[in-house]
Amino acid sequence: MLSAARRMGSVKTSMLQDVERGNRLELASICDAVLELSDAYNISMPVTQAISSIAHFKDLSQNSKHALDVEQGGQAPVSKCRIG
Repeated sequence: MLSAARRMGSVKTSMLQDVERGNRLELASICDAVLELSDAYNISMPVTQAISSIAHFKDLSQNSKHALDVEQGGQAPVSKCRIG
């Protein structure tokens, strides 16, 4: 699998492309679902939790329109951000 990835050359993941474009990240399906499953099976995933929290923070902090909407009375999305 790694050799196939090397043959692809320089590529950008869809999440990196979203960050560069200022789009919201699809963290519910990428991070949150994994953490929900780990909770359901009582499996500790501290590194995944930390990375998810950082990604949620980056997503919310880069989206200034969303931040302004929340400041002006909008509702922030429910987040699964947590560490520990």
